[in-house]
Amino acid sequence: MTTARGNGFDPGRLLQANAAAYAQVALANIEREFPSGIHHTMERPRDFPSRPRERTPVFFGSFDWHSCVEMHWLLVRLLRLSPSAVPHQLIRNALHKGFSGAGLRAEAEFIAQPGNGAPERPYGWGWALALTEEAARLADGGDPDGRRWVTALEPLATTLTSSFLDWLPKATYPVRYGVHPNSDNGLTRALPYARRRASAGDTELLDAITAAATRWFAVDADYPAAWEPSGQDFLSPALAEAELMSYLLPATEFGAWLTAFLPGLAAG
Repeated sequence: MTTARGNGFDPGRLLQANAAAYAQVALANIEREFPSGIHHTMERPRDFPSRPRERTPVFFGSFDWHSCVEMHWLLVRLLRLSPSAVPHQLIRNALHKGFSGAGLRAEAEFIAQPGNGAPERPYGWGWALALTEEAARLADGGDPDGRRWVTALEPLATTLTSSFLDWLPKATYPVRYGVHPNSDNGLTRALPYARRRASAGDTELLDAITAAATRWFAVDADYPAAWEPSGQDFLSPALAEAELMSYLLPATEFGAWLTAFLPGLAAG
């Protein structure tokens, strides 16, 4: 951070300057029902939602489910980090409207259905747990709305925790390419929520994430970094993996792992 500011880049100032614009984008997106890209497994003739909000009454905006979750996460995060720079009452009103108990219970029921949940695995799952964690951080600061939203989000978070616990032991191989199904990015998004649960005495999700990441990545070496990016990547698979392992490995072990994984990195 010191180096970045020494080069004239101040992330905090950049956020303050753009927070209001970010908020307006998010507020518009969470109410924009169309166009919508829906993944739906049909079980019978005419088994299809007539419109997105009938299927997911909270996360129907943006183009797809996970993008709407991300827009809600952005609004909660802006309230926490830049409350004076955003239209905080508009944001709170929008989140109060969306984060109803009934609506979020319907979201939990939706994501629990395999035909609905699988397309969001693990990207959307991780972002929804990141949203819950962001609301919890807002609540940690004494915000009463944050406390209400954490309670409202808990059924969805519990369903997604169960989904991760069911999936991770079965996932023999990770998905390594740089788009939504990337395994390491989804786990990184879920990790802060998992650690919060662990600090409260429930280590099951954290243990499952740690076990899966260790099984998948602990002995990775000689990554072909020259092959990146591929034509559809919006993530770097190498850096997504390294980010996850930096959070899970002890500091005394991460350097050796990274040197083996990306040899030559230190030399540029």
